[in-house]
Amino acid sequence: MDDLQHMYTSQMFSDFTLKVGDEELKVHKLILCARSSVFNTMLNCDMKENRTNCLEITDFDTSIVNLKTMIHYIYCGQVQDFSPELSIKLYSIADKYNLQDLKDICVEYILENPDSLMDDLQHMYTSQMFSDFTLKVGDEELKVHKLILCARSSVFNTMLNCDMKENRNNCLEITDFDTSIVKTMIHYIYCGHVQDFSPELSIKLYSIADKYNLQDLKDICVEYILENPDSLMDDLQHMYTSQMFSDFTLKVFDEELKVHKLILCARSSIFNTMLNCDMKENRTNCLEITDFDTSIVKTMIHYIYCGQVQDFSPELSIKLYSIADKYNLQDLKDICVEYILENPDSLMDDLQQYVH
Repeated sequence: MDDLQHMYTSQMFSDFTLKVGDEELKVHKLILCARSSVFNTMLNCDMKENRTNCLEITDFDTSIVNLKTMIHYIYCGQVQDFSPELSIKLYSIADKYNLQDLKDICVEYILENPDSLMDDLQHMYTSQMFSDFTLKVGDEELKVHKLILCARSSVFNTMLNCDMKENRNNCLEITDFDTSIVKTMIHYIYCGHVQDFSPELSIKLYSIADKYNLQDLKDICVEYILENPDSLMDDLQHMYTSQMFSDFTLKVFDEELKVHKLILCARSSIFNTMLNCDMKENRTNCLEITDFDTSIVKTMIHYIYCGQVQDFSPELSIKLYSIADKYNLQDLKDICVEYILENPDSLMDDLQQYVH
């Protein structure tokens, strides 16, 4: 590192020039090719840059300072004096020249300094300063930063660090969520909070957070549901009966029940585990239930959404306890036990038939 840094600062044996505006940086092809697959390709084929031993960079707000920072990293393996603005600019240029280690350093800086970054990041989003990626929703385009998306979402990180169409085009078209929900997600990604929660928003937001693996945002949606059960019941019942914004299917024999991951996860630790890890049900957005009949599953779902059970009977209480036990719905189990205790005489005949 010390020897390479000396060669860069002294320009000794330099054989290539990076030109930014009126300034030139003298560098070494060998070092560029060793560190960057993009430079390696460029300088090992019949391209103008290879023939002229010069590359003119015009497509970034690449002040000579930013370019020097990248070159310093290429030679010395470190970055000095990080700032939110520098991390975003540096990520963009590192992305262009495929310097994965430098991109990782930028992401690490963002993750390690979330509080001090919020105001700066919010300004960068609202001003669209140094944006290098577009989210297209309907006729609207949202200018964002790859670095921030990758730091916050493993899905974006995978998408924007491999040879996918979205990475090549620097654009992702979103067709399954409306603009307001995408903007709310992006605001959270940059600023770390959500304003003006509502039952409808929490369900939509959970769905998009689930798609892009924003676990903290999913947790916030679940927490909102748990902290506001009473005010939510009417809205949630409407969402269940209308199947509005449903993102998960419970398949019971030939019938399909359209439900919401958020509500299942908020009410059941079993569903929460199932739908927050790499299980088949999470990948396919479907759970097939074969050990309970449709009426019992519907009664459980009605309780999950509405917090109550109608038309109790001895047979229903026993079946309902079983499915509540399977999906760890403790409150529903308690209701079944309470019914049994309050109606011992009427239960004897029914229970006896189960014994026989």
